[in-house]
Amino acid sequence: MRIGFVVPTDLESKVIPPMNKHVTCAGYGAGKVCACSAAADLIFRKNCDTILIWGLAGGLAKDVNVNDIVVGSKVAYRDYNIYPLCGSTGLGWVKDFTEDLFFELDPKLRALLLRELRKLFPDRNVREGVICSGDQFVELKPGDPLNRVEQGSDAVDMESAAVVHFCHNLDRNVKVGVIRVISDNADHNANIDFSAFLDTFAEMSGKMFQLRSALQEEDETEKRLLSVIRDYQDFPVKGVLFKDIWGIFYDPAILQAACYKVYDLFHLQNPGAEITKIAGVESRGFIFGFEIAKTFGVPFVPLRKKGKLPGEIVSDTYTTEYSQSCLEAQKAAFSPDDKVLLVDDIIATGGSLLAARNVIAKCGAECTHCLALGQIKGLDGTNLLKEHGISATYLFVL
Repeated sequence: MRIGFVVPTDLESKVIPPMNKHVTCAGYGAGKVCACSAAADLIFRKNCDTILIWGLAGGLAKDVNVNDIVVGSKVAYRDYNIYPLCGSTGLGWVKDFTEDLFFELDPKLRALLLRELRKLFPDRNVREGVICSGDQFVELKPGDPLNRVEQGSDAVDMESAAVVHFCHNLDRNVKVGVIRVISDNADHNANIDFSAFLDTFAEMSGKMFQLRSALQEEDETEKRLLSVIRDYQDFPVKGVLFKDIWGIFYDPAILQAACYKVYDLFHLQNPGAEITKIAGVESRGFIFGFEIAKTFGVPFVPLRKKGKLPGEIVSDTYTTEYSQSCLEAQKAAFSPDDKVLLVDDIIATGGSLLAARNVIAKCGAECTHCLALGQIKGLDGTNLLKEHGISATYLFVL
């Protein structure tokens, strides 16, 4: 589960925790087009498969009060009307989307949101509700009638239906959850109430990182990875228990899920870290590292065994569980301003990764982070790396 937040305006997002910035789209602006632009950023650039719309809304139903948290059960447009085109039945009808006016959101995600939000905000009324969306700030005057979509809705915002519609049309199985805090009653005092509520809302936004972490505990990526790893005793030499992870590479869906999961975990553990290149250690670090480089959107550099690279070479030797070896890199592959993330499949003793860091340093670049699928219990590789100033990110312990 790769979770990204669409937070419509800078006013609503000003205290979203910094560690969420790599999966948060804020400041695109209010309204349908801006929100869909933010969702596209999350999906196509930040690799999210779950979009959470977080922000303020106006209450429409009599039993919806200011301070309530509404998790969207259904969405619809309150201002979309193409009558009499395409057999439209009028306001709120959208071909292949809301022909019955209201589009139902994913029940499993809604249940997770309700459960975790009630834990985070025990003093608030957290409930499900129908949300309608339109490109107008709603300030109903006394006696103004509600249209047929508004009559069936509990709250009104300017983005949710459009983002759900956009993701629905992509056909990429992107789930959307809507979380709205009621700031006003969508009446003639709405503008005043909305502005006054922002400080209160800011305190609530600070807890979104906790919500995201709680939801990710439901992710089964690690279980899927572990199910395809096989143990081979006395390979390649007697006394060594070899962890064969090739099964991960045999299934593109599992490999992609692993890349996204470790990408996300890296950013959560290292908020604000800048990465300009990925360096993969021969041999399985090549495959995993190249996929990780695509996920990060940065160049990939191979670190090879001795004698495999032409040109000016920088090298360093190291010892593994069962052999001594040498890693090399082409000096021209790195520049002094590079921030390099080292990638290997499994962290064992840490010797090869430490040698790789030394090679990168000899090329003049900086390397303080490494990333792997897992680490071998009892071999203490991550502690060795930590002693030399390298933080390690990995998914599981074998």
